Amino acid sequence: MNDHIAIKCQRCLKDFDVARLKLSAHWGKKVEIKCKHCKQPNQVNVNALLMSGKPISNSGGDSNADFTIHLNPSDAIKDVAKLLVIPNDYNHAQTFQLKEGENVIGRQSGQDSEIVNKIGIVTNDTKLSRIHCQITVMVKPDKTYRYVIEDMGSLNGTHIEVKSGMKKLEINEKIVIQVGDTVSLGYRTKIKLSL
Repeated sequence: MNDHIAIKCQRCLKDFDVARLKLSAHWGKKVEIKCKHCKQPNQVNVNALLMSGKPISNSGGDSNADFTIHLNPSDAIKDVAKLLVIPNDYNHAQTFQLKEGENVIGRQSGQDSEIVNKIGIVTNDTKLSRIHCQITVMVKPDKTYRYVIEDMGSLNGTHIEVKSGMKKLEINEKIVIQVGDTVSLGYRTKIKLSL
């Protein structure tokens, strides 16, 4: 399957490509994309016809275009989960709001402002790395969220609580986690997804 979809701009009538993966994240929505030729906005309904790759007119976009999403009230997206730090001898209770996209999680430091979407946990757990793991939040077609966690090369690992015990994430391994799941970081830091 082609990685790009050819679209004809409704303003300048020139064809250009839109990244299929970028559009698929907005399935079932109307998005506004700037034409790379004339820089004018075009509205695109992200649906099966568009994703089929057949020539589409009355819409436009390009791989590097800025998207604006238009939602009807009935299309309201459910709330993104929060990240709870479970209190213990090393950590006090903390709550962080996750954001769509990549959320970097680690020990709070003076350099946190250099990292986009950094969740800095205030902790005495020195085994928790400054950049420990990442949770990527993606919108699913049913307007709920998918949460994918991966270790960012931490020294002491990221462990997911499963029925049989603890599962350590391997290098480059990504796992979908659910609201209610608990993740162990460092020596004694535990985080949990909650609504």
